[in-house]
This record gives sequence, C-alpha cells and structure tokens, in this order.
Amino acid sequence: DVPDECDVAEGTSNDCNSNGIPDECDPDCNGNGVPDDCELPIVVGEGCRHLAVTPQPLCSTLPVALHLTSPDETCISEYVDAEGLLVETPVFQAPGQWATVHVRGEAVIPDTTYTIQAQTTEASTAGVSTATWVWGDVTNDRVVGLQDIMRIIAGFQGDFSHASLENVDLYPCVPDGIVSLGDILWCIQAFQGGTYAYTRCPMPCP
Repeated sequence: DVPDECDVAEGTSNDCNSNGIPDECDPDCNGNGVPDDCELPIVVGEGCRHLAVTPQPLCSTLPVALHLTSPDETCISEYVDAEGLLVETPVFQAPGQWATVHVRGEAVIPDTTYTIQAQTTEASTAGVSTATWVWGDVTNDRVVGLQDIMRIIAGFQGDFSHASLENVDLYPCVPDGIVSLGDILWCIQAFQGGTYAYTRCPMPCP
C-alpha cells in the first residue's frame, strides 16, 4: 500500500512520470530530488560522426533504452545497442551498464541535430538535443584546417592526447573505431572543400 502522504492529490503534488505517486516518494538513488526515471540523459556531440550519451542517474537499477531521433532528419527513429550502434528495436540496460556509450551509425552524420530520450517500458524522459560537428572538423571550431588533419594523423599513430578516438574516427560509413588512412583521406577531402556527400555514404533520409 502507498502511504497517505504519497497519494497524489490532483494539483497539489509533482508527478513527473505520471505514475500516481508524488515525485518525493519515487526512487531517487542519488538524492537530488528528481525521481530516477525522470532524470535526463547527458548528450554531447563528440565529433562529426559520434554522440556521447550517459543515462542518468548511474546509480539507478531501472533498465532504460536510448531512442535517437533528429529534428533535421525526421525519418530517423532508431535505438542504441550496447556497443553504440544504431538498431531498430529497443535495448534495455541499467544506466550503470550503459555508462557513457559512444553512438555511431550511418544515420549519425555531420552538422546535424539529434535528440536522445531514455525510455523505460512504461514511459520516456523528455528529449535532450545536441549536434554533431561539421564534416572533417576535429577541433570543433567549425573550420577544417591543417590542425584537424594533424590530429587524425596523431590518432593514426596512437596519440589521442589532443583529440579522442571518437573525434578523429570518420571512416567508413559506419565508423569502425580504428584510425586508418581512410580517416586521414576523408579529412583531407573536407579540407579541400569536399562535402560529406562526396564520401558516397547513404544519407539517412534520401
């Protein structure tokens, strides 16, 4: 039974997940006053082909799926799997199992806004949006220059002290987690004015 003080009186209590229980009576493992299943994920663009997503709170044991859409490419409606790849059906894990997942796929293209929702089997959080970087940009200054090429070459040599693997992993159409000559060549093409379309990778909404 729900204690009397946890009954929702219409108009008198906050109930962010509409489960009939006041927010102050819902599980709140980190004690920040927000029920676990109402906490928004942290979503960050981390290159022109990757997004970093961290469901919150990491102490929660409530399984969530990560749903990706885009206001720029409205045909996109995909889920993230445990490896960060995009799939058609939900994959549920506790936030601590997800930790920070690096999302990639053909649908993650440069200079595009994406929205991530954390979904339980019963509800979804509000969406959190971020954008990928411009094509070939490794330093996130919206300009492709020699510094971007040099940082990819450094990654090719195993040096990620100035740019992460996800920052420099452009190639192929689904980035493979390996810095190769393909990544360097695609960045050089971007430096020369080539667009992402020049890679001949499928666009998410043809």
